[in-house]
Amino acid sequence: MKKQIAALTLATTLGLSIQPIVSSAETAQNMQATEQSGWVKDENGTWFYFENGVKKTGWLKDNDRWYYLDANNGGSMKTGWVNVEGKYYYLDTNPDPNKIG
Repeated sequence: MKKQIAALTLATTLGLSIQPIVSSAETAQNMQATEQSGWVKDENGTWFYFENGVKKTGWLKDNDRWYYLDANNGGSMKTGWVNVEGKYYYLDTNPDPNKIG
């Protein structure tokens, strides 16, 4: 009987001491981008973020210039010939970084 009580006590103690481990991973790029607003450029492309950290996709007019931020490619700015909803547009292949933002 004492062995059964000891086994039950051990099982209960182990059962209560096991806690789920929760982890959250976010890349440095994502963390940096959400802390910034406006145009963000790195080695992977150029994006536009609103002040609340939400990434813009679709057409964006900024300083009287139009940009297309491709939702299928993480919202990165497209250049050259692009097909948007069945229509082709030519976007500057080398936009002036001083005119962005």
